[in-house]
Amino acid sequence: MNKEKGKLVSPRKDDVVVPPRRDDVVAPPRKDDVVAPSRKDDVVAPPRRDDVVAPPRRDDVVAPPRRDDVVAPPRNYNDPQGYNHSANTNNNNKSYNHNQSASTSNNNTTKDSEQIKTPKVGIMFYISGYLFWMILLFVLMGDFSVFGKLLVTVYTLVTNYTFCWFADYQRYKGGAAAVFFDRALTTSVSATTASGMNHTKETVTRSWTGGYNVSSRRSISQTLMTFLITFVVLEFFKLLINMPIALYSVFTHKKTLKKYTELVTERERYR
Repeated sequence: MNKEKGKLVSPRKDDVVVPPRRDDVVAPPRKDDVVAPSRKDDVVAPPRRDDVVAPPRRDDVVAPPRRDDVVAPPRNYNDPQGYNHSANTNNNNKSYNHNQSASTSNNNTTKDSEQIKTPKVGIMFYISGYLFWMILLFVLMGDFSVFGKLLVTVYTLVTNYTFCWFADYQRYKGGAAAVFFDRALTTSVSATTASGMNHTKETVTRSWTGGYNVSSRRSISQTLMTFLITFVVLEFFKLLINMPIALYSVFTHKKTLKKYTELVTERERYR
């Protein structure tokens, strides 16, 4: 019903909804429209034993990064990897410059070879207790022939050369080993031991009133003797430990210098 001027008007012919025609009826699905049921080959097979992902084992756990594994930030931003970043206007692809990469690789190799060279230092760097006691005990006081003493001298000089760098690297690295390789270790321990012992000398004198006066003072001779004995004993045991270390340092000299250089570079970078 339509509402015109406050009156109800019966629907007109145009207002009646036309029933659907034959063409408007949705045709039933045809044979081709029916979805075929899944076949045997279409069924997803259940997972087999080999398909199951095994849980991670203890060995598969990724270890946390160590201090040596930290990648240092690049210093040179002028294309250190040898890439030519000029784009090709035809295909917009970046090209790889093999000549530049080869030259860069050669430069890196040259730098590495230069880093493992022993730096030049003063003669006082190679003066050590190991050198002193080896020359004194096995060359000057040793019962060897002239040729034997010559061999001992050459061996002592070579091992002392690498031993001084190994000891200096341990001191620079720090830790428990740095205390052992401290040049003033035996001196400080001997002085502490001598000063801590009671070397007091007492003197009793009779006064003019008939009484006795007791005076005490530290005996310098006894303190010095304790210091020397402690120093010699400690140096002897230290020499016994340093002899195999000095021989070991000969075979690991390049490795020691490489680690020393990397450690110095790393500490300089983060200063």
